[in-house]
Amino acid sequence: MGEETRIRRLAARSYRIPTDAPEADGTIAWSATTLVLVEVDAGGVTGVGYSAAAPREAGADTIILANGFSCREQIEQCTGRRTKHVAEVIADAMH
Repeated sequence: MGEETRIRRLAARSYRIPTDAPEADGTIAWSATTLVLVEVDAGGVTGVGYSAAAPREAGADTIILANGFSCREQIEQCTGRRTKHVAEVIADAMH
């Protein structure tokens, strides 16, 4: 096995950003967008990732982060896109 990389620090913050007016896409309606910002220090480097509630516009190779169960379900059911929990992304990066 290779050398093990230890995570030194993991910080996640979420921000609720109100929209100027209510918005809808025909399946759901919303009046705010949630932005999740994640920072990870491991192996002498720092990685920053984020997720915003616009999964329909994300490229096919974009990882859609969603840590809450209801957020994951809404995104997956309304867009057909698979989401990942931040812990899954970290685990994938370590292998």
